[in-house]
Amino acid sequence: MTRTKEHAEDPCPPVYQCRLPLSTRTVNHLADLLRRHLKAIRSRWRILPPGKIAVIVLAVLRHDQRLADMAGGNNVSESTVRRWRDELIALLTAQAPRLDRALKKVAKQGGEVVLIDGTLIRTQRRTGRADRRNYSGKHHHHGLHFLALTDERGRLIWISAARPGRIHDITAARHDHVLAHLRAAGLGALADLGFRGLDNDVRDPVIVTGFHASRTHKLTPGQKTANRVLAVGRAPVEHGFAHLKNWRTLTKLRTDPARATPLLPALLVLTNLRSQPLTVGGLLARCIRALRQASVKNLATSLRWMGYAKSDSGSLMSLLSWMCTSMAPLQREGDLVMRTPRHMSRIAATAGAAVLMLVAGMATPSQAAEGTFFYTRADTGAETFVGSTPTGPCIAIPGGARLAHNDTDTDARLYTNSSCTSSSRFLGSRQQDEYAAPYPTYVKFG
Repeated sequence: MTRTKEHAEDPCPPVYQCRLPLSTRTVNHLADLLRRHLKAIRSRWRILPPGKIAVIVLAVLRHDQRLADMAGGNNVSESTVRRWRDELIALLTAQAPRLDRALKKVAKQGGEVVLIDGTLIRTQRRTGRADRRNYSGKHHHHGLHFLALTDERGRLIWISAARPGRIHDITAARHDHVLAHLRAAGLGALADLGFRGLDNDVRDPVIVTGFHASRTHKLTPGQKTANRVLAVGRAPVEHGFAHLKNWRTLTKLRTDPARATPLLPALLVLTNLRSQPLTVGGLLARCIRALRQASVKNLATSLRWMGYAKSDSGSLMSLLSWMCTSMAPLQREGDLVMRTPRHMSRIAATAGAAVLMLVAGMATPSQAAEGTFFYTRADTGAETFVGSTPTGPCIAIPGGARLAHNDTDTDARLYTNSSCTSSSRFLGSRQQDEYAAPYPTYVKFG
């Protein structure tokens, strides 16, 4: 037999890449959270930047990647990846809402009912008598039980602590005092038959469940119809569970069951982060992020390039919307693909111009009327609306208004000449009126 000292394969193990189905907003949120934490504890450095650490932890949670695999692909140890995961889970758990605050928020937003249900997340079977309580007789598997509350659309608002799999839904609800919190917030709840008996108040029930059939008591057609209507109303809570279980780390927990309690609220925060709409505050935050990445040069050139010469509300919102659309794949520290330096400079200049326009618009006494001004054209009969509604200047109404609807918070006056000096026709806020020839061709708010 011939001996050889050559290796059968390359000593460097192969590394593959996979796509993480998450937005850059989620990555940025987690990275910024870690940056603030490192600054608070005065940690001088980490072996990888916060953005890269956020991507690694999200891959572990979303794709259920093994810690050893993620460690080998990033040239760090397995214990380091485990420490990063536990650290970010603790930071996210601190942002999860409490039950009373979540219910008060729903009531403040005009909600009337919430949806409640329980589910099981599977775990590995462990030896010993202590693991027997984790066996669920309903699912015939070892796991952990938890409750969840959603709004009427199925958006998760609260998750309970993880309990042994043998716990019943009604028992878990009694431990968390769900009924008392619902009464304090003035909300009702739709639940399945697993919560039957939790609310025994017949005159003023808070938790509504379906009708239960037995061998001796058959359901009437009316009761069956009521159960079907209740099932339709409860369907969104299953959508909420489906969104939560898209994080594949919940497919089968391989960690200590005691770590499941902080894991669930952390995944709740990440799930809701993906479904939150972008507000004006988020737009301004992206402006500031762009200003930090590149120096702002020649703001006047950027304004002329964008075609905005005045700081009205319509131009500002269009400018901010364009800027945020352009900055969607933008990411700090080289974590993701970045745009070219020239494009970054132009985006940063536009962001600075938008901030200056916002400040200038706040400083001027002219304010825009909130709402929309609709009218029916006298020449074509088509229904259209006025794009911007600033108070003070005279605004043209192309084609003339045969029928006008003032859906703004400011009174309006309609004129037939461009100087707005002719006899005016008054149109109050939230009112509509029909006009005859000569049709008004100009409107003035305020």
